[in-house]
Amino acid sequence: MSLSFDPSVTDDSTLIRLALAGSRAAFEGLVRAHHGAVRWQLLRTLRDAAAADDLAQEVFLHAFRHLDRFRGDESIRPWLIGIARNKAKEFVRAEVRRKGREQGPLAMLLARWRAERLEEGTDEAEEYERNLARLRDCIGALAPRSRQVIEEHYFRSRTLESLGQTWGCTGGALRMLLLRIRKTLGECLQRGPDKARTHR
Repeated sequence: MSLSFDPSVTDDSTLIRLALAGSRAAFEGLVRAHHGAVRWQLLRTLRDAAAADDLAQEVFLHAFRHLDRFRGDESIRPWLIGIARNKAKEFVRAEVRRKGREQGPLAMLLARWRAERLEEGTDEAEEYERNLARLRDCIGALAPRSRQVIEEHYFRSRTLESLGQTWGCTGGALRMLLLRIRKTLGECLQRGPDKARTHR
């Protein structure tokens, strides 16, 4: 049964109450009020207009299905932005897997770095193609052993345990080294190859 709805109503608390009572028009009012902010958050994070449009729809679909979980008497926008951030993280994690399959290890490494930045709460993402070119330079600026770890693990798909057996060290030690290398590459992407620290 559709509920009568006064389109002049704009405050979130009333729209939420009516939407929970079954008014689709009230929920559409929430979408109109907050769609721009949600899309801007996604676009700011992903720098991909098509993905931002698609994920904005997913955000509001999720919100519609779980509106009863919203706890608050004021604006619903922070809750929606939180959903948008989670959707963006899911999207970037999926991009890591897709780029690994379709574009190779260099693109996968960059996508993984972006995913880690999102997990750390850093929403700004540099333009993909520019970072891809810079990443090549950053890998070239690594110390020889660090560069070899990247090449063997990401480009030749060797496990860290296998590399450890070859080099006479444990997979755990190489895993810690790889974490430091990835941190160095992240710094390099932000500051440039000449300012990043290297690991030997």
